[in-house]
Amino acid sequence: GKPSPTRCDHVIDDMNGRIDAIICGGESKVGVESTIIDLSGEEPVILRPGGITLEDVVAVCGCGRLDKHVLSSVSAKEQPKCPGMKYTHYSPDADVTVVEGSPESVFIKIKELVTKAKAEGLVTGVLAACDVGFDADCFISTGKDSRTFSAVLFDALREFDKKEVDVVFAQFSLQDEAGIAVKNRLYKSAGNKVIYTDLDI
Repeated sequence: GKPSPTRCDHVIDDMNGRIDAIICGGESKVGVESTIIDLSGEEPVILRPGGITLEDVVAVCGCGRLDKHVLSSVSAKEQPKCPGMKYTHYSPDADVTVVEGSPESVFIKIKELVTKAKAEGLVTGVLAACDVGFDADCFISTGKDSRTFSAVLFDALREFDKKEVDVVFAQFSLQDEAGIAVKNRLYKSAGNKVIYTDLDI
């Protein structure tokens, strides 16, 4: 249920004393886990998005779709088809809230949430594209595109835990194909706790 390891030191943190050796190949370039595709039906179905996007699958196979649980949760009665489909997954110790909408409205909302949380004595973290005016105790940049966000996401969630952050407010406004994998992991890490700042979303 914790953020996946994307660097050697993450593996050491998770597996120290349980394995004999680690072969280090450097930092993960994709960041999120592999794409899982169900080929048992009439068309390919992406169960877990990763570096290979739906667009890539359709380009090769001529068709394809996302499973309905890619951006929602598996109910308690349903059996997950693959890892990461449960309500919360990839979660740090900090409480994560995703704030989605236009960059301007998200910025205003996150500032408001940080101010309120700090007034309550909480240690705050912000995960956003640029640090302009956030008064959070810990800020981590997602970069300007989906590929960069994907590469830094799990490392960022682990870093918030190292800094003993209580609450994390994460910006999400990416709409391209690569952003689906980021959205999937980020929403699962927040237990699908999302604030939509724009009325048209």
